[in-house]
Amino acid sequence: MKKNLYVIVSIIIAFSYWCIEAIVHFYIFNEKVFEIIPDDVNELWMRSIITLLLISFGLFADHHTRKLREKEGDKLKLFLVTVGASNHILNNYLQQMLLFKLEAMKCEGFSSEILELFDQIMDDTTAEIRKLESLTELNEGAIRKAVYPK
Repeated sequence: MKKNLYVIVSIIIAFSYWCIEAIVHFYIFNEKVFEIIPDDVNELWMRSIITLLLISFGLFADHHTRKLREKEGDKLKLFLVTVGASNHILNNYLQQMLLFKLEAMKCEGFSSEILELFDQIMDDTTAEIRKLESLTELNEGAIRKAVYPK
């Protein structure tokens, strides 16, 4: 989206308003001379105020939109930092769990099915962490879909 889209649109609307107002005065009110800039001070004042209000609204809309985008960017950054920190903690935990697996493998009679289940759980957990890390859209639905795909 363009940086000053609302200002540009409001300037176009204000210019169009000014021209339409001149046309209305010439054709509808039967003024003798077509005037883009009216001689009547009251008419000039009224058009100027409305034009300035339209452009001011465009400036306000652009400023407000920019602030909202900044807030969304800040939320996304915070989310990514949080996920990164959680990822760090979980990866440390997963590495420590590998020590338990190595010790379990040393024990005679330890079920190989349990070790396979352990490997599957580790792979699933890593995959879910990666899904959460790869999110680019920050909203509740996207997060739920990544974490609870079923």
